Amino acid sequence: MRKLNFKSEDGRFWTCIIEGYAIDFLLRNTSNLTICFDHAGPARKKANTKREAWGYRFIEKNTDQSGLFIKPVVSDWFRGKPLLHLFEKLNEAGLFDQFATVMNYGGSMGGYGAIAFADVCKAKIVLAYNPQATLNKDAVPWEKRFNWAPPQDWEGRLWNAADGCRSAQGVFVVFDPHHGNDRRHVAMLDVPNRIDLVIPYVGHRTPLHVTNLGMSKKLFQDVTNGMFDLNEWNAAIRKRRSLEVYYQGLLRHAQRRKHSAFLAIIERYRAENI
Repeated sequence: MRKLNFKSEDGRFWTCIIEGYAIDFLLRNTSNLTICFDHAGPARKKANTKREAWGYRFIEKNTDQSGLFIKPVVSDWFRGKPLLHLFEKLNEAGLFDQFATVMNYGGSMGGYGAIAFADVCKAKIVLAYNPQATLNKDAVPWEKRFNWAPPQDWEGRLWNAADGCRSAQGVFVVFDPHHGNDRRHVAMLDVPNRIDLVIPYVGHRTPLHVTNLGMSKKLFQDVTNGMFDLNEWNAAIRKRRSLEVYYQGLLRHAQRRKHSAFLAIIERYRAENI
């Protein structure tokens, strides 16, 4: 790792700074490596290289896995060329071959990264929450949510995340099929072995709902260990009907569309289940 400019004081926790990114590497075993890609929030709120990476606490607390954590200095959807070059160097150096299983993991902006860099990281598994396929304005003129983000080059390699994900054995995509933009992005992700994990009427906040249902750890473990059962997932997400936050999302959906009859039905079910 030192040959690739990673530094460590204990041989367990390594750090590397490249143009536009800070990378943390937690080395614990060679069975599983999870590569975590930040969502847009952390860099937008706290643009420094020493902040805790998204996914770090989850990996450290809930698993014995090793982790590689990608922290952009700004929310750039991982479009900086130095990051791709680093992954290529790590690949050439054999880092990913040292692990029995590599999984890419991320949500929203991080979902794009998890999918786009799957092949170069030799990821067998991808777990992506409501990912964007691209922010190329010609391809997604309807995507206005991220106009605040710094402009990036979306004409080059991996302009569509699907182009970098042809070899993964399982690409698990969690999203709300009734959220228009998220559904459109997923439709653009024409990748082999894609498995859609849908959570209706929760909007773009699928990770929050999976956490509220107590399913985050189990989902992570099941996809990592090859034990995921889609029927079990579908049964489990029906429990969202007992969560207040679920009904809040339904109400917002109905209010935007001015469905008064639907609003009344939601309120009735809410009163019966909460």
